Amino acid sequence: MSKKWISRYNSILTAGLAALGFTSCDGLWNSPVEYGSPIVHYQVIGRVTDEAGNPIKGIKVTVADRYNYNRAADDKVDSVYTDEAGKYASKQLRSMTTDEVSVVMADVDGDANGGTFANDTVKNKEIVRKQTKKGDGNWDNGTYELTADKKLKKTK
Repeated sequence: MSKKWISRYNSILTAGLAALGFTSCDGLWNSPVEYGSPIVHYQVIGRVTDEAGNPIKGIKVTVADRYNYNRAADDKVDSVYTDEAGKYASKQLRSMTTDEVSVVMADVDGDANGGTFANDTVKNKEIVRKQTKKGDGNWDNGTYELTADKKLKKTK
């Protein structure tokens, strides 16, 4: 290629990049320019019972989120245990979306709380989502409460 063509190509590329940078940073639409990813705040709550509907205490409940900002090993975000009523509540979490959340229930105490139960997972479509606070209309998509109830099967 000739030096003239390379010089012309560089000039066009420079002008194009400058124009893109200028329009993305100047508040052209009279609103603040935000960089980053959308974010939602959420808490997972629920109840774990046996097949007869009796609450199970001591089940380890682990929230896993593909897009979490509280990244831990293997995408596990929070682990809690069920109380005497079989209820649990995670801490407040942040993510890009609640569409990639799953909740894993594991019987870690064996026969101690009414028998041995098979581990199970509450997947995306089984989780009930309720918005508790609106977002700001920009990257903040609000606060949600996710309910993940599960009936576990006895293995013994």
